[in-house]
Amino acid sequence: MYILHDTRSMRLIVRPVGVATEIVVENMSGNEGLEMQFSVRRSIGDSASTGQAVIFNLPDSIRTLIEGQGSRVGNIDDLIEDGTLWSVGEEASDDETAIASQQGYATIELQAGYDGSVSTIFSGTAIFTQTVPSASSSTPRRDSEGRFAKAVLGAGITTETTIIASSGIAQVALSQANETFAKGTDTFVILEHLRRVLKLGPGNCTPINWLKYLADAAGAINKNGQSLFSQTSVLSSSFTVTDNAAQQLEEFLRFTGLRYFVDDGQLWLLPRQGFIEGPIVTLEQLKEAPRRPRPGHLECKAFLTPAVAPGHLVRVDATDIDTTSSGVYRCDEVMHVIGSSAAEEADTTVHLSRRQPLA
Repeated sequence: MYILHDTRSMRLIVRPVGVATEIVVENMSGNEGLEMQFSVRRSIGDSASTGQAVIFNLPDSIRTLIEGQGSRVGNIDDLIEDGTLWSVGEEASDDETAIASQQGYATIELQAGYDGSVSTIFSGTAIFTQTVPSASSSTPRRDSEGRFAKAVLGAGITTETTIIASSGIAQVALSQANETFAKGTDTFVILEHLRRVLKLGPGNCTPINWLKYLADAAGAINKNGQSLFSQTSVLSSSFTVTDNAAQQLEEFLRFTGLRYFVDDGQLWLLPRQGFIEGPIVTLEQLKEAPRRPRPGHLECKAFLTPAVAPGHLVRVDATDIDTTSSGVYRCDEVMHVIGSSAAEEADTTVHLSRRQPLA
């Protein structure tokens, strides 16, 4: 199945509330460990990044540690919108694991790769857990010792434990801002205030990047038609932030021509015509010819490429199947899907835009 690698590797890390040690479930080589399925979606859009893990025949002693810890059923975005998911205090940590623990939720980390080498493809807060008899009970699954379930549970009946998680929801759900900044305040102070109220990591929010992005957004005006920023990146008039911090951040950035998104519990700033600087990730070998869902956009399906991240640059090498698609693009969305056995899919699908000029 793998042209460039011998085997795919998977690791699930669960950090339950009230348990001193992590729970680690692995299937690192040749499908000898516990069978699992991963699916991940991360993007620069408004929807929360999500990850799902399905584990077959998870031992009861482990399953009871993670099931029911604050998990709820429902649409992730609706839970955020109506405020039923979290109650985050002003002084809470900006670490998602710490916040989730305060609220009684476990956190998970999904790692994947090839040949025993893995990297994180998702980390977030577990909002739903459930164990049911496997719908595919006619296909025996391996247990934690590599034995088929038929020999353990009888008649090939297996269990499926599903964990659904989302990234960043702990921080943005009910965070409230209430502060007035005087004329002459450095605008980075406002950005940092909102980020800390939201309990998000800094991502690429540095003073240097902020000045660079403001220079790109020169000439921005506020709703009264006045210049909001002076050339020294300080407020030219007072500015008040109130109520929902996420909405206030969006309003604040709207005057700068910038947008933001949350990924991996971090706050990322994205110029509307730009990308996040960093190493360019090359997609693994493409599985099929790229698609063009609309002008200026490209969709590619490749072998698993864990390092792809939204907002960052991705290199596509399609010289063997579509020479016109080769190039460097911004990743707008990435989805990883990894099947439970070596015979099933392990791929990365990316939605790309903003093709970059050749160096």
